[in-house]
Amino acid sequence: MAFASTNLKLSTVCTAYSVSPQSMNGLRGKQRWTPVNPSTGTTIPANGNFSLSDFFGQYSYNPTNAPYTVPAGTTSVTVPPNVIAFTVQITGGGGGSGGNGGGYSVGSNNQSGGAGGGGGGGAVNSAVRVPATPGNNIGVIFPTGGAGGNGGSGSAGTVTGKPGTAGTAGTAGTVTYSSFTLTANGGAGGSGGGYARATTAGDGGAGGAGGTVSTAGPGGSATAGNSGVGANQYNPAAGGSAGAGGSGGGGGGSSAGGQGGGSSGNSGLNGSIIFTWHYI
Repeated sequence: MAFASTNLKLSTVCTAYSVSPQSMNGLRGKQRWTPVNPSTGTTIPANGNFSLSDFFGQYSYNPTNAPYTVPAGTTSVTVPPNVIAFTVQITGGGGGSGGNGGGYSVGSNNQSGGAGGGGGGGAVNSAVRVPATPGNNIGVIFPTGGAGGNGGSGSAGTVTGKPGTAGTAGTAGTVTYSSFTLTANGGAGGSGGGYARATTAGDGGAGGAGGTVSTAGPGGSATAGNSGVGANQYNPAAGGSAGAGGSGGGGGGSSAGGQGGGSSGNSGLNGSIIFTWHYI
């Protein structure tokens, strides 16, 4: 409870601290808090004098604004006691990286497949203050990272290799409360790496685009993933990465007398939803 700065009654203070029977002595050992962020608490002494005026303009609880990170898989969040508003920051899920292209191997001719592109980072929304009522539920759609693409098969003899497949996009994160809705989209998946030919290594896949903000209001832009790079013979190359996106894996390596299948891309990272509870 926020106490008045004048004309404060003993019954009001005792009720705030659940003190019964109501008395000044029953308030000993209780804490009063200053109305600033961060707040400072003072304990009423067990012995010695104190007055009802010590509670003027103070709080019966700590009113310091407190962050809360939503766990993965959460579908709703309850507004805590004493909260009067919240702000929220949402990051969309990162896109998965592309799979890597298959290598080429015929006799002593060996070429590596291209690396998959990195997935794009999810969009970040800036905080927006929203009035809230304790005990009400806030709807949440938690943002998840996209899966990495599959690696392509290698070339050998008359068998033509295949490129890697693209990674999937990360999912959007959304918060809904009364008439308020805020969404941050996930990043796109990276493109698959190209397969190797008889004379050239595979091309690198393109990076996935960064996520975008789908609702009105301020939001940070995400950077697209870097392109993967073609691998040198026998040396798989690293793929690109960006933001919360998964990075591309190495190109499909090749070996004498065998096919070099490309490896799968990496999954994008989950996004996040972070509330800050406002008490004053």
